[in-house]
Amino acid sequence: MKVETTVFRNYYGAYNLRTKVIKLASPELIIFLHELAHAVDDHLHCIHGGQIPLQEVVAEFSAAVIGYLMGYKISLGNAKEYIKSYGFTELFKAFARVERIVSFVVERTSRSIEAGMSVKARLPSERALDNKVCRRWFDEM
Repeated sequence: MKVETTVFRNYYGAYNLRTKVIKLASPELIIFLHELAHAVDDHLHCIHGGQIPLQEVVAEFSAAVIGYLMGYKISLGNAKEYIKSYGFTELFKAFARVERIVSFVVERTSRSIEAGMSVKARLPSERALDNKVCRRWFDEM
């Protein structure tokens, strides 16, 4: 996957479905993780272009969980705003996708660590994402 910087044009980051490129106009980790989540969601579920609400809540929540698992203090304001507008059923649909996305990233990050690549923090397997973890994390927001 290719990641490029770009100038700010009414967005801080974007994932291009056609070229499979992430463009970032911000150095914020949460922006990168959000766009990475879109890329993984596209790989796993073939997402559609545009600001589709379920895709956005999945990307935002996935980004927050990945950041949390990496040991970063993630501001939860945007994730909470996206998620507040969803009902119970939609939220559980999002959880299933979030779990697949986070697992995909964690698995590949763990492989990179084992191969000797530098990563800021290990992602412990005992913190594997499940619905109980999601619920507890969401309740703390």
